Amino acid sequence: MGTTYYCDSAGSNTSPYDTWAKAATSLQTLLDTVAAGDTVFARGTQLISAAFDVDTTTGSVDLPIKIVGCAADGSVDGTRLIVDAQDNAIDCFTFAVGMSYYYFINIEAKQAGSDGFSLEADSDANIFINCISHDHAGSGWSGGNVTDFCTFVRCAAYNNAAHGWNGMDNGHILFACAAYDNTESGFYDFDIYNVFLGCIAHDNGASGDYGFDIDNFGLLYNCIANGEVVGLNIHSDFMTVLASRFTNCGTGIDFSDEHTLLGWNLFHNNTADMANPAAIGGYEDATYANAIPYDADADTNEIDPDVDDGYNASGSDDLNLKASRTYNGDGSTVVKMNIGS
Repeated sequence: MGTTYYCDSAGSNTSPYDTWAKAATSLQTLLDTVAAGDTVFARGTQLISAAFDVDTTTGSVDLPIKIVGCAADGSVDGTRLIVDAQDNAIDCFTFAVGMSYYYFINIEAKQAGSDGFSLEADSDANIFINCISHDHAGSGWSGGNVTDFCTFVRCAAYNNAAHGWNGMDNGHILFACAAYDNTESGFYDFDIYNVFLGCIAHDNGASGDYGFDIDNFGLLYNCIANGEVVGLNIHSDFMTVLASRFTNCGTGIDFSDEHTLLGWNLFHNNTADMANPAAIGGYEDATYANAIPYDADADTNEIDPDVDDGYNASGSDDLNLKASRTYNGDGSTVVKMNIGS
């Protein structure tokens, strides 16, 4: 079952750190202590001048290592452990080569002079749940194009001077994640086999930047890109884009002449809904880049409807995935997301 450890900056720092009364004062102490299958409960705020290095022990598929933020009373209720880099020229967390099968749950990384979470080569199959990463000089999460098969659930990256997510390479799954108000792109430079489900990118970048920037064999389903220079930029063939919304962008989707399967999407109030579609035969239209049809040749995508989009504007926080936020057009239903800022 593994060992349980505790971390609190106001703790007594008494080994073996196995109760709140004996809690380690620095999370680094426990990152250097844990073995596969162990769990760390951490509360409060960690003020750091050096990155927390995940570089000692890797977990396994059967014995992951869990770092869990919790409330002042020790309960796991969604309250996050805060890791504040205080604008030092560091990451908040640096994963060394091969550090895999970590669960980071309820963690806030803020104000790093570099990236929030930096994952080195083969730091694969890590899971982030209800984590936020913001106000960094770099990106919220950075994979260096060498990290695969991570999962992000209800995470957010915002107000970063670079990207929300950057260079995450292959096989990642992102569910109900948000990237917004980043200086460059939201979800940038994802390679192949990445899946985005219910994710939101809005108001990222100012010149030539993207909400989503994805390579081939990717899936974008039930997502939103709003207020972007380009809502979705596609690098190569075999993307599938379903039931998503592209609104108030310079260009909704730039296909980059790549083959794309497109169905049941909404395009509204973009300067250009689509650009550079590939001509590929079948039911394609030069405007729709191989749209999925219904009723013979009719296209399933909705282009510039004269109806309510289902949200109002990012300026009123409609797109931020906050804890208690109305998302439907008439504002009558509150969806408890328990994420965001």
